[in-house]
Amino acid sequence: MTATASAAGVTVTGIRDLPAWAVEVRTADGAVTLVPPPGKTVTTREWRALPLGAVLRVADSVRQGEVLHGLAQMIASEGGDPRASSRGGRREHLARVVRVYRLALEHDIAPRELLAEVFETTEPTGQRWIAQARDAGLIDDYRDELARAKAYTPHRPRDARKDRPGVDPRTGRAPGRGSTTTTTKKEDTK
Repeated sequence: MTATASAAGVTVTGIRDLPAWAVEVRTADGAVTLVPPPGKTVTTREWRALPLGAVLRVADSVRQGEVLHGLAQMIASEGGDPRASSRGGRREHLARVVRVYRLALEHDIAPRELLAEVFETTEPTGQRWIAQARDAGLIDDYRDELARAKAYTPHRPRDARKDRPGVDPRTGRAPGRGSTTTTTKKEDTK
């Protein structure tokens, strides 16, 4: 799923079983519109195939500016309703659990809490899923996963050859030369 926010609302696309369709959720009144691809019409079959609860949770998270939570919701909803995820297929469910788990570690969130929230289950169940993923060899122990998450950097590392001594690499300015600093000269008086 992909969610796009605008002033009018949120549009969710890439929905399981309805890949070319979109769902629009208006901000003003919360109205939901199922938008078919060109040449198609909306029938009850499409409404039944739509994981509406998952789409609405993603749209609500994005609308409220909780991008991380919205991303976790999208990951959990890949196979349909996240509440029924564990009944769909063990390997696919554990793969989604691992992705949410690693997302939580990368952003300093307790994985068990995020799993419980996005899969709408209890924390002990989230912990049990983590243990099952670990037993299946999908994740390492907590310390190794945390170290891997902290070592991961989505930004390109800076080139040390281009570093200039005394220059802040983020701004390219030397400390004390900005408009917010003042310098005073001592006048030589006789």
